[in-house]
Amino acid sequence: MKTIKMKKTVLTVVVAVLCSIGLAVQAQEKTFADRWAAKMTKQYTEELGLTEEQAVKAHEIILTTAKKSEEIKKEGPADDAQKKALWRVGQDRIKQLNEILTPEQQQKFKELRSKKK
Repeated sequence: MKTIKMKKTVLTVVVAVLCSIGLAVQAQEKTFADRWAAKMTKQYTEELGLTEEQAVKAHEIILTTAKKSEEIKKEGPADDAQKKALWRVGQDRIKQLNEILTPEQQQKFKELRSKKK
């Protein structure tokens, strides 16, 4: 009787450990681009007053361009060509975001960007 109870306890502990490891791996699967896109989308939604539709589009734009930036960075050491490529990706992101914003939001976006400089 005690051995059956002990086996059940050990089995429960093993299952719990395996589940927690699985959850930890899933949590780590999000890339920097995913986390950054979520953070920036939230920030832009709050500061620019994005609609739900705009937020979805903004997230797609930010995520896509962030992944492009990651790929560029993986290609090799930082040099002038890499810096120019990253700058172009950033300019492309700004252009695409401006296309989904209202004129008022575009002005706020411009002000936000100028504060960062």
